[in-house]
Amino acid sequence: MRRIASNADVIGRVARLEQDAKDAAELEELFQADEKASAELAGHLEKIGRELDALEAFGIDIANYLFLPRILAVMVSVMLLSALFAIIVTFSGLIFSTLIFDMGFNAYADIIAKAIEYKDFLILAVKSAALGFFITFIPLYYGSRAGYHLTAVPVSVLRGMVNVFIAIVVIEVLSLVARFL
Repeated sequence: MRRIASNADVIGRVARLEQDAKDAAELEELFQADEKASAELAGHLEKIGRELDALEAFGIDIANYLFLPRILAVMVSVMLLSALFAIIVTFSGLIFSTLIFDMGFNAYADIIAKAIEYKDFLILAVKSAALGFFITFIPLYYGSRAGYHLTAVPVSVLRGMVNVFIAIVVIEVLSLVARFL
């Protein structure tokens, strides 16, 4: 009886060793894939650096050629999406007020007209434009200042993200202050 238990124990240990060997092989494959990805990223960083250097060599202003169109596109997109969202929320409020509170269109329109002022539209437009600007400008700024080393990219991404979150909070606070002035 004892010999059967020890044979089962040996078989279990062999199975665990086989599994450990498979895990080690998978881990080695992951490390090799990580090394390949790192080498690929380093190649891309070097290529991007050469492309930016080439643009500068031809006298092309990188900020106007690469950054400004992206910043303007995101600003316009955020403003349009904010306006669309405001319209959708307003109409969904009408639908739910009708269904839940049995409120008519005129009553809902009166409530909305009393609640919204013209400065609210201005605040929405300025806030959306500011968010679009800073959400785009900060990553572009930190990304352009990152070196061509692999360790420079994560550091600049982290700094950029932290500053984007700070900018979002500041813009939100300023828009609330402007709303209640």
